[in-house]
Amino acid sequence: MRSIYIAYLVSFMAFVLFLSLEAVMSSHLKLLMNDKAGVSIVNVCKTYSAGGRRAKVALDNVSVELHKGQITTLLGHNGAGKTTLTNILTGMLRPSSGHVVLRGGAGRVGACPQHDVLVECLTPREHITLYAQFSTGLTKQLMLSVLSLGAVSSEQVSRLSGGTRRRVCVALAFVAKPALVALDEPTAGVDPAARR
Repeated sequence: MRSIYIAYLVSFMAFVLFLSLEAVMSSHLKLLMNDKAGVSIVNVCKTYSAGGRRAKVALDNVSVELHKGQITTLLGHNGAGKTTLTNILTGMLRPSSGHVVLRGGAGRVGACPQHDVLVECLTPREHITLYAQFSTGLTKQLMLSVLSLGAVSSEQVSRLSGGTRRRVCVALAFVAKPALVALDEPTAGVDPAARR
């Protein structure tokens, strides 16, 4: 059973966390290597169809420029489209129209989705070890240390508090030294000391 979970996790990680060149070249994500590093979100719209009811517009012509080294926070009420925009930015969701341009080699994306994707029977150390196989990024011990996960690194995820699980998810987003990191509610359930 554990090997099934590991196989699922590896295939899911390959899709979600590290955009393949094929995914980057899809209709709404474009990669420009000879340009200033950053991300352009251009006229992105997203509409969710609701069966027979009127469609819900989540995003309406959103355009944003993100530059290397910039930290950007999306603030808005529930249902404002923050998660939708984050999912489009990371390639997990296609916009109804518009596109995202990854400039200057920003093709590796780290993501911490709103809901964790942790495998209950694995430990934080095992999760980080699996994710680290995709890259020569940050060391496992450094990730465990930076996010204060050392003490629980050998505990199964199923035994961890919600805040600690969140910190594991954040660590996974950074393992491969991505050029772009999208964190959806990274401090949800995390105690004030760990939020720093």
